[in-house]
Amino acid sequence: MLPLLGSLISVYYFDTWRFAHDPFHAVIEAIGGVIAIIIVFLLYINEKESKTFGTKLVWIISGLISMGILDIIHASVLVGKSFVWFHSAATFFGGVFFGLIWLPERICEKLQKLPIFIFCGTIIFTFTYLTFPNLIPDMVVNKEFTLLAESLNIIGGLGFIASCAYFIKNFIKHNYNDDALLDV
Repeated sequence: MLPLLGSLISVYYFDTWRFAHDPFHAVIEAIGGVIAIIIVFLLYINEKESKTFGTKLVWIISGLISMGILDIIHASVLVGKSFVWFHSAATFFGGVFFGLIWLPERICEKLQKLPIFIFCGTIIFTFTYLTFPNLIPDMVVNKEFTLLAESLNIIGGLGFIASCAYFIKNFIKHNYNDDALLDV
């Protein structure tokens, strides 16, 4: 909710303002990635005590793992094709995994080991594209996002909006504070 609100405010009130400072951007992205990984560990530690998410925790953890790792890598590469690729991939995978929280419990129960595979897959993904940057598709042409870059970000954003609706629904139904926190 807060990113959506912040985007709306920036579009309407600060549409001409720009703060382009690549090192600062990298620091903020790296901090966000590290926070995502820390939250994963905290969720694992408290998993048995908390009944808020149940088996659906698999999607939250998978989303945070993929986003965290990819945003840390995004922060470590120079501005250019890799920079946009890793951030767009982080948004896409994070949003898709969060959006999958709507799947039924019976599916989630069978996928409890998924975060381990997501971790390994994300490491392989980053290693592959860091080692072979020529495999990265064009993400920006003439200072504009390509259709691929826009699509990855839009699909990821829709996944986050879908998960937001789930957390609101759950908060209203069960009054779990964790749902309200994830909704923000």
